[in-house]
Amino acid sequence: MITANNIHDVIRTIDIQTLEDVMLDDGDHVILEMHLFKTGVGVGIQSSNFSWQKSMKAEEDGSAIIEKDQFAQLISECGK
Repeated sequence: MITANNIHDVIRTIDIQTLEDVMLDDGDHVILEMHLFKTGVGVGIQSSNFSWQKSMKAEEDGSAIIEKDQFAQLISECGK
């Protein structure tokens, strides 16, 4: 689950090229997913347009849907 306590750590695991690609994509939001496995953690990220359906799904899955402006601020806070 992505929370305010671990979101910076999650973003730090994403390479800079992937972050740039997502930020340049057409969507107005970013969907950030964290997948936990017995052997480690995987992070998924995609650009998307906002919808309540996507927001509810992200909440159910423990993911985060974030406006791109806010996500850009989080990226800069991570030093990327």
